[in-house]
Amino acid sequence: MAALLAAGAWSVPAQDAPAAPASAPLPAPAPAPADEDALRALAADPDWTVRRAAIARTANRTLIVAAALDDPDPFVREEAVGRIDDPDLLAAIALRDPARAVRLRALRALADDAHLAEVVLGDTSGELRAAALPLIRDEARLLELLRQVDDAGARDAILARIGSRPLVAGLAQSDPDRGLRLAATRHLDDQAALAAIARAPGDDELRLAAIRRLADQAVLAELAAGTDAPELREAAIRRVTDPALLARLATADPLPRVRWAAVDVLEDQAALAGIALREPDAGVRARAAARLDDQALLGRLAAADPAPEVRREAAARLADPAALRRIVDTDAAGAVRAAALAGLPVDPALVRRLAASDPEAEVRFVATARISDPATLARICRKDSSVAVRRAALQRLPPGPELTAIARDHADWTIRAAAADRLTDAAVLKAIAANDPDADVRRAAFVRLSQGDLAALARSAPQAAARVQAVQYLDQAESLQQLAEAGDPAVRAAARARLARLTGQPESDDPRLERVRDLLADPALRAGSAPLALESRVWFDERRYVGSEAPGTGSPPKGKVLLENVSIAIRAGDEVRFRKLYRGNKLRRAEVFAPGMVKAGGYFVKLNRAEIDDVEIAEALLRPLGGDAALRASRSGDKAVRAAAQRLADAWLTESAGREPRTEGDGEGEDDDE
Repeated sequence: MAALLAAGAWSVPAQDAPAAPASAPLPAPAPAPADEDALRALAADPDWTVRRAAIARTANRTLIVAAALDDPDPFVREEAVGRIDDPDLLAAIALRDPARAVRLRALRALADDAHLAEVVLGDTSGELRAAALPLIRDEARLLELLRQVDDAGARDAILARIGSRPLVAGLAQSDPDRGLRLAATRHLDDQAALAAIARAPGDDELRLAAIRRLADQAVLAELAAGTDAPELREAAIRRVTDPALLARLATADPLPRVRWAAVDVLEDQAALAGIALREPDAGVRARAAARLDDQALLGRLAAADPAPEVRREAAARLADPAALRRIVDTDAAGAVRAAALAGLPVDPALVRRLAASDPEAEVRFVATARISDPATLARICRKDSSVAVRRAALQRLPPGPELTAIARDHADWTIRAAAADRLTDAAVLKAIAANDPDADVRRAAFVRLSQGDLAALARSAPQAAARVQAVQYLDQAESLQQLAEAGDPAVRAAARARLARLTGQPESDDPRLERVRDLLADPALRAGSAPLALESRVWFDERRYVGSEAPGTGSPPKGKVLLENVSIAIRAGDEVRFRKLYRGNKLRRAEVFAPGMVKAGGYFVKLNRAEIDDVEIAEALLRPLGGDAALRASRSGDKAVRAAAQRLADAWLTESAGREPRTEGDGEGEDDDE
């Protein structure tokens, strides 16, 4: 550890559990337990390891309670909480202590259901509820809680704990609280009760919940073949196992959507073949084609069915390269050609030609995803009219001069930002961070730079906006303190705000949330008269780390990472149009803390800031508004709204979600222990 400290960085195991793991530092030697006067003095020692050792040995309850409530170090508070048996005090600590490990230690020391219920009702984050509910044993207490909690997740957790099936059935059938009836129905196993709810007219949501739990085939067959609302019949069909009934519904029901639902679960290949050939509705024929195995029939459908959606589904299951090549060369529909191309072995000349010249973006997209030549990919990334195709080309580009050039000067800021996010050359990243006119592109560069590079840019970047932005990613105390006295007023203010944030002081005006509010004011994102309103919450998850003893200090070095969470909800009246939780980079089992970082409460501090995706928000708000809104959005003065409109211009991509090519490493998990 001394060598690592001398080298300027150290990495340590996480210490965020109710009990300190074996890798935590050993308590410092302390006097024998009988010497309470000495222990009282040691409990006030500046060294947290000494204080913790004293608390571990003292029998003085006043000293233990004072440490549990007031010690500045969570390791000491955690030790003290482990020695407390007062349930009122434990419940209060579980609800109020700022450190997760201390809260959980207090919770797990509670043994009675009344205090555990108090924690469930008092917890606003949901974190302690999830840990407390499995500890409650009394069914009456659980039922009482069920009527008091206000969120669906807590109700589900309580219902899962109630062992009495008759009690759940009674709640589902007759409780006056409709929300409770619905929640209980989703946990109900009693087939007779489920059948009664599924048959009862009036509340289709309750009936749907019951049908999704039903296993009684006679009742399901009755509902599937009945005259109820189509969504109820479809739900019943998905649970029917009788192939004869499914085949009858798939061929003879008067509603195409019901026939589609039956085809979707039908396994009989002969019946599927007949439907694919004779069904009048193209959507139902397409679903049948998507479930067929008969290659000869698939070839006929892919070549000759009059509906492009049927030909597309057939081509997607076709394995004959010659037939697929004919479709690629001759079919009039781009979606069909794209499906056939995706099934062909890679032909470099063919995919280059199609990527460059096919009139349909979907075909160019599939072709681009099969190209490996950097020069060709760079050309597509710069020139293709479809943003989806340009992004597909970018994802395929390997590190090299082409990727660097695109990150430096591509006309589309979203492409520049995505390219910068893959660069590793510090010199190029510094140039982008210093000079790019777009803050989002600069951000992609800033997050990949060292603390030294960030400090240098904060002092000398040619753009004032870049200098201020660099400060927002600094963790080094000396650099921030120097910048807090800088001659540039904007940099000075940014450095002081960053220091305050790292030491736990709240941010008064969050520019990210102000940016979202500006977004919501754009006329292109509004539908009807209801204004768009933002609901947000910002909080931190804290993870503590401890290394071995720092040279010359007599005390192990400590670090903590603050993982920022930003919850965004956007409403138009009572309707929720968008909801998402944005989080900073995941916490890791080992974090690197460099001496000289900002310190607060004896800890080196890192802040993993959450980044809000404005384009994602704009796209979600714009998608349901239709073509006129998309046209207005394409002319917006807001870059995120314009970018969202560009993405939605590729409507085919929404229909074929999941086809977008992935670069190596996509989907790989972080080395976290969440």
